[in-house]
Amino acid sequence: MSLRTIQRLLVACALLWALIPTWGGLLFASSWVLLAVGTVSRTRTARRVVDANRDELAKGMSEEAIAWVRRFPVVYVWREAGKEWGTTWRMSGMLALFLAPWFAIRALVFHESWELWLLLPLLFQLVVGVRIALRVEVAELLEEARWKKFLPQHEEALRYLSLRATVGKWPPVPSPDGIPAVPPPPNLSPPVKPPAAPFLSPPKDVRPPDEPPKDDPPS
Repeated sequence: MSLRTIQRLLVACALLWALIPTWGGLLFASSWVLLAVGTVSRTRTARRVVDANRDELAKGMSEEAIAWVRRFPVVYVWREAGKEWGTTWRMSGMLALFLAPWFAIRALVFHESWELWLLLPLLFQLVVGVRIALRVEVAELLEEARWKKFLPQHEEALRYLSLRATVGKWPPVPSPDGIPAVPPPPNLSPPVKPPAAPFLSPPKDVRPPDEPPKDDPPS
């Protein structure tokens, strides 16, 4: 299932959960499982791509950098797709921030105290969604103290893979989600200037209307 379809399902199921708390949560949990399955599938596929091109990567990367790429392969193989998957996990966590106060208000207004128990899975959803987003996108993960020691491997991998992408040799296979490997370049074409007005030569004899013309001096 494509990432776009999973994103739509997450939003639609979250709205159903807000409207029908009894069984809407099951639908949202199903879409969340699809997101997890899709992430695992993309990770395995990206890791196979890294293994298949290991000899080429070894020409410009150390073994430590290759091992790091294999650990979090999606964002290194399909950079833009990896960011999209990370954003989707972050979005699933942010949905919890909207649903939690909604269920709290419903519990107070409709005197449905059992809906307060829904705050527990929402808290789990928020924490897990943000943590998995960090592991998929990698960049913010490296800002944490325990991961900073891997920053040289990350920079080495980005440097070499960016060079290969510049010459069209990376990624070797397109993303299964159809997301371009790099964002489209901005429109850098110069603006079209309007045609300049034709040059108007000044009249030879410029005088007030009432002044008679002057005779040309004798040659």
